[in-house]
Amino acid sequence: MYVPQNYDRSFHGTVSVRTALASSLNVPAVRTLGLVGLDRFHDVLKRLGFDSLTQTDDFYGTSLALGGADVDLLALANAYRVLANGGLSGPVRFIFDKAQGESRRVLGAPASYIVTDILADRGARALSFGLENPLATRVWSAAKTGTSKDMRDNWCVGFTSRYTVGVWVGNFSGAPMRDVSGATGAAPIWRDIVHRLHAGEESLRPRAPSGLIEQTVRFEPAIEAERREWFIAGTQSSLVRAETATSSEAAMMPRIRYPAEDTIIALDPDIAPSHQRVVLEATAALPGMRWRMRDAVLADTRGRADWTPTPGRHIVKTFRAGRLRRKLQRMPCRQRSLGRAAFGDRLASPQPDILSTGRDHAEEDDHEYRRQPHARLEPACGSRHDEQKDRELDEGVDL
Repeated sequence: MYVPQNYDRSFHGTVSVRTALASSLNVPAVRTLGLVGLDRFHDVLKRLGFDSLTQTDDFYGTSLALGGADVDLLALANAYRVLANGGLSGPVRFIFDKAQGESRRVLGAPASYIVTDILADRGARALSFGLENPLATRVWSAAKTGTSKDMRDNWCVGFTSRYTVGVWVGNFSGAPMRDVSGATGAAPIWRDIVHRLHAGEESLRPRAPSGLIEQTVRFEPAIEAERREWFIAGTQSSLVRAETATSSEAAMMPRIRYPAEDTIIALDPDIAPSHQRVVLEATAALPGMRWRMRDAVLADTRGRADWTPTPGRHIVKTFRAGRLRRKLQRMPCRQRSLGRAAFGDRLASPQPDILSTGRDHAEEDDHEYRRQPHARLEPACGSRHDEQKDRELDEGVDL
């Protein structure tokens, strides 16, 4: 079982996003990955230019939030340059005379500014680093450190208004170092380079882009002092209440990862139907989450459920007992034929299943399909809910 710990092996309780990121707390990072979704985070990393992520997101798991994938210094520095440029990504140039490649937007400008402002906040990182630390430069800068397991190597990457600087410290043999972390190894070098680059040049704080609102915020209970905070317009709040277990779980929206929409599964005629299984997968897994396939309710085990496939058309859903909400959503599902040459003459019996995955969050969707010419399936109008069954599901009764 993967049980992440903070670098100081202490649990700091409820903290704000600003404190968690600036102070390099590991537990909130893994928690955030669970909220965002591993697959979505993996996609963003690929768009940022981490071509070394050659495996699927399942291969890395939640450790991807804490550096569980191999990346090189150049790619990491260029990813931080995206934050420095307000969310715009561009290729690396080694020769200044060479024409600059076309930039593309990877991150939103407001979100990039908020992350930058946090990484530049000297007070927010004091929980882990103290006020006087190697990241506290004489000019404006934003930076982050990182230390690998067993202290085999460490990083410090950050930027000013003019330069992006990345530093790696470690042994080329991969041998661990003794008590050398990102704060004591790479960060002092990074700070000296920044001071050298800006010996005669000022570093200016970036201007806030449109779409942001700055206002005073206070916490209830007072886990942190009242302060000015940045918000994306429409999300601002003057009062932040500590999250309870109920509200935390409600914020996590399960997303069905397998089967994908319009998946066609062919049963193997050489294997007994009772011995065939399809593993349903969803992220993030919630306590009490269940799966429904027609009238069958399947138990969930950490975001997975085993289903014995049967011929026919199916809709797979996730729900939580007592929190069932229904919406009718048009979702096209197309049937395509499978060549007989691939499976032999026995393909026609049994008929392949068609599975459609509804919405990917904690609302239950239901659909009714009717057969159309040319084997095209379209959702019919209306709903086929059995109200008595819905009431039983709301009370957590298995059917």
